[in-house]
Amino acid sequence: MATSAAHPDAPRAVGAAHVLALSVAQYVLAFGASAIVARALGPEGRGHYYLPLLASTTAIAFGKLGVDQANIFLYGTSGVRLFRLSAQNGLIAAGCGSLLAAGLLLLPDAIPSIFGATPHGWLLIAALTIPFGIHAQLTGGLLAMSGGVRRQYVAGLISAAVQVGCAAAVFLAGAMTVAAALLLTFAGALVTWVVTVQPLAADRQNWIGADGALLRTTLRTSLVLYAGMILFFLHLRVDMYMVQGWLGAAALGQYSIAVTLAETLMMATDAVAVAVLPAQMNNTVRESAQRAIRAARINLLLGTGLAAVAALLSAPAIVILYGDAYRAAVLPMIVLLPGIVSLGMQRVCGAPTLRTGRPLGIAGIYALTLTTNVALNVWLIPRSGLIGASIASSVSYILGAGIFLTWTSRLAEMPLSRALRFDAADVMSVSAAVRMGIAMIRGMLPPAREPL
Repeated sequence: MATSAAHPDAPRAVGAAHVLALSVAQYVLAFGASAIVARALGPEGRGHYYLPLLASTTAIAFGKLGVDQANIFLYGTSGVRLFRLSAQNGLIAAGCGSLLAAGLLLLPDAIPSIFGATPHGWLLIAALTIPFGIHAQLTGGLLAMSGGVRRQYVAGLISAAVQVGCAAAVFLAGAMTVAAALLLTFAGALVTWVVTVQPLAADRQNWIGADGALLRTTLRTSLVLYAGMILFFLHLRVDMYMVQGWLGAAALGQYSIAVTLAETLMMATDAVAVAVLPAQMNNTVRESAQRAIRAARINLLLGTGLAAVAALLSAPAIVILYGDAYRAAVLPMIVLLPGIVSLGMQRVCGAPTLRTGRPLGIAGIYALTLTTNVALNVWLIPRSGLIGASIASSVSYILGAGIFLTWTSRLAEMPLSRALRFDAADVMSVSAAVRMGIAMIRGMLPPAREPL
């Protein structure tokens, strides 16, 4: 019987296990903070809190200008040095982040049907997270490409610990309000940024710098990718805006719980994607695609198993931790799970498809899936409410993953039917990663420190 050692294209189980352990620990803490806030505010208050947060995360996605994806191409294909990319990341985070933070305050006047009831003070707190969020995400991407895959997860874990501790203190003091919850989120974003960018501290040239030639090259690469990434982000979040607009803040509070809990499954599948990324950068596109195909099969196994557990535990977990007021989030969460599993498979296809240098193709796929999601939401939300929104998202996620997997299998020069055929090494890789992850959670394996 073949072992995982006989398959050099298998993701590194140890790296995936480290990230998985950190992800699980972060999830547990973040889940606790979320439950405290949700119980204190109730569904409608949760909706009022989540809308400014949703606006800030949307602004962060816009503010990155597709540079995180362009960095993969520039580093993996063009050989641009990391310190130049890092300095450019700082420039973009400062410039775009500041502009978008100011723009967030205009939303009540610009889109009154969605933000008309949102006070400017709440939006200001959410806006403060934008420059830090952009810089942390761009820096985390560079760290992952250069082999420092665990830094961003350590940052997330520390941030979650700070948030749950502060949330518990505020809750016990009887002071939890929408503004207080948003301040907790800002504190978490600031901690994430500080820990993520710590490897930059030793060298000023890593922080911020203007390189006209590199910026022009980056934007030529990134702007089409940017359109694609914005379409993808909207694909993931447009249903929330539509729920807010049609069903109101209480419905958004319920649905945001369903989406947040369903998407926690991606912490495990992202661990595989992040662990395999460095090995996808320094080889041919064909070899990169072959690694992606194996990782996609592993994520299908891992994601399906976790989704089954999540579906069984969803009702008691939501009611016990969030309260009976959130029971309506259970079925929408379960309906989202197949789509979330498919997103985990799609995630690992990013590096080889980006390295083809065909950003228009990527943007076209995202345009198709976003259009599908919006059309299904328009049809289903008025008829089926939150479950309709979940159906629309799940169907469109599966569609997008199917297209990306087909493209990646062609890059790997193998039929899709063969690409999705499991072997013993897949099962062994998942088993090894899970065992090592559990061991790390128990403190048996310390995480390694990795410089930029």
